[in-house]
Amino acid sequence: MTYRHLIGSIATAGALLMTAGCGGSGSTDTDREGDRGDAVGLHQVILDYSPTLSDVTALLYLTQHPGVELLAVTLSGTGESHCGPGVVNTIGLLEMAGLPDVPVACGPTATIGPGNDWPDEWRERSDALVGIDIGAPSRGDHGNAVDLLATIASQQERPVTIVAVGPLTNLAATLRQHDDFASNVSEIYTMGGAFDISGNAPNRSAVWNYYIDPTSVDVVFESGIPITVIPLDATDDVPVTKQWYAALTRHRTTAAATAVHDLLAATPSWELGFSFWDELAAAVVLDPTLVTYEVRRVSVVTDGERAGRTRTDDQGTSVRVAVSADATRFERELLTGLNAGAPPPEPLTATSQEVAYFGAVGESASELDARIGELFESPEAAILDEFLFDEPAALTPEQEQAVRLFMETFWTGAVELLERHAVEVATLQIPASVQQTHDAYLAAVDALVDGEAERLKTLADLKGDDLLGFLWAADTGIERIDATCAQLEMEALLRNLDGEFCPA
Repeated sequence: MTYRHLIGSIATAGALLMTAGCGGSGSTDTDREGDRGDAVGLHQVILDYSPTLSDVTALLYLTQHPGVELLAVTLSGTGESHCGPGVVNTIGLLEMAGLPDVPVACGPTATIGPGNDWPDEWRERSDALVGIDIGAPSRGDHGNAVDLLATIASQQERPVTIVAVGPLTNLAATLRQHDDFASNVSEIYTMGGAFDISGNAPNRSAVWNYYIDPTSVDVVFESGIPITVIPLDATDDVPVTKQWYAALTRHRTTAAATAVHDLLAATPSWELGFSFWDELAAAVVLDPTLVTYEVRRVSVVTDGERAGRTRTDDQGTSVRVAVSADATRFERELLTGLNAGAPPPEPLTATSQEVAYFGAVGESASELDARIGELFESPEAAILDEFLFDEPAALTPEQEQAVRLFMETFWTGAVELLERHAVEVATLQIPASVQQTHDAYLAAVDALVDGEAERLKTLADLKGDDLLGFLWAADTGIERIDATCAQLEMEALLRNLDGEFCPA
């Protein structure tokens, strides 16, 4: 709210949309080894991944699910995370999740054929694993991923299932270097591809996982191993929603579930359009009926402008493709799995008083948003727009005056609107269930209003770069309002009340 409107477009442009990277089943291929975990015991799974938000959630889901024996975790050296920090983070995650002995290794950093690169800022954030502190691991890796994949698969009494949610470099390299590897794998579930929709990679034809190393996809598809592809066509059906985040906030009985919550809390850009990409690929191993499938002949473009694109091709490999997903059942399955088989409690039922309260708060917040928006249509804002987005190296005296005039006008108007909003919210009948959160929100608004005089005094004394810094700097008062109102909105979401209850 307030002058965050001014910088919203910049914040959105700079958000790190880290990509990873099924409804009643239409599959008739029910006798696949990968679908018969309950009949033969635990699903013996190797996860091949790169630790980003979606990949990590898939990993933690598999560590907690009572139907999974996680045999190993391999990291693609061509993945979003670099090998060094990725291995350290993965070992730490496994120790936190109660599986300290699962072997971990990273694979080749060079693609099998012509390839592409991840954006540097994505890799930096993945390496940092922002949001959780897993501490220093107590052990090292297990050599290289190619040898680990071959060894682990060969040691099992029955073929293993591989969940591959990053570039397929490791699997392709293993297939080329170990002739018996394919016979030791029952099925590969891979997150990638876009068939009837656009991709999310820069060429808009491919999905990032396949765009990075297209030739590896071709090698894996041609291996003869049964393949299930979880493309964007299906994952678009399972976006990460505020409602699911609210349910996770309420239902966290394991360290793994808490870690996923904390990762989401530290990655606000998920609200701009994340899906459960890799989580869906992991979940369908345990419950194939979460998706609807079609068996298609598929090939992948290995070079050129459309590198990484998956396409239906009469001469291609027959694979099973997830074309849609049951979001409601999947969301419950993911929550249950992260909590070691404990199903989430039934949603809270909103009382009539709560419905009325949140409805009134939402109406007042919507009115506040509209009035705040009008402040950016003022003559002062128009003058500012004439030069501000040219990113001047230094302000002229006239430009300084324009910045100061806009900020003074803005803050005066915004504080007046906030006061009006606070009065409206304060006069509502407050449900006892949200009284504490309500009070914290109003206290944050009051604090910002009370600080108006000091803020204007500071503004009057600033010049040059300091003035520009004041214009663009995050405001702690606004951040406090955002945080307390987010808690208020969480209370509404826990009661299945849809809508926006906070100023935008």
